[in-house]
Amino acid sequence: MHGSKDLAIGTLANIQKKIRRNVETLVSDKTEFEYTFVIERSEDGGWSAACPDLPGLVLAGDTQVEMLKDAREIVADYVMEMTKRGFEIPQPGEHFVKIAVPAA
Repeated sequence: MHGSKDLAIGTLANIQKKIRRNVETLVSDKTEFEYTFVIERSEDGGWSAACPDLPGLVLAGDTQVEMLKDAREIVADYVMEMTKRGFEIPQPGEHFVKIAVPAA
């Protein structure tokens, strides 16, 4: 039986293989999206980042660098998987609004 660390490494390797195959499709479409992530410190001291435009996609790591290391590839894989399953991919920023308030 594999430990959780082995499972995570195997899962990451599989994700990276899929990304390499699917990134070619993104590049060939000559379309690039820029999504905003909300970065927060986790209760355990690590970091997480969620993207309101891409439900269920959460990045995590012990440090911000670790969390963001493979972010581009992970987002590309997420978008490709959603497209493959027939879901419409939200345009970046669809779920954001900026609200100005007077400075204190």
